[in-house]
Amino acid sequence: MLDHSSKVPITGDPLTDILRGLRLDGVEYGRCEMQEPWGLEFPAQTAARFHFIGRKGCWLLQPSGEWVELKAGDAVLLPRGAAHVLASEPGTDASPIQGYEVAEVCKG
Repeated sequence: MLDHSSKVPITGDPLTDILRGLRLDGVEYGRCEMQEPWGLEFPAQTAARFHFIGRKGCWLLQPSGEWVELKAGDAVLLPRGAAHVLASEPGTDASPIQGYEVAEVCKG
């Protein structure tokens, strides 16, 4: 039996439609176009954090202190919201992500 009450209206924005269909709460979407050298520091949080690497690769400084190379098309999920860094190269100085604008994708 199909439950029509759970249908999510289509907005026309594919990312918004996908996230709304997953019924995620508290979603923030950030899109960054950076010039090398660059680094972004993400603080620890209670919720999971997801990154999708678009055009050019970068490096992830894991909570363990190990740098991992990420390539265009890679996706990273930090399920426990651990503090981490994304950077153009290992060891690049990183700026806190809180200094960048945040746009809400959808409400509850």
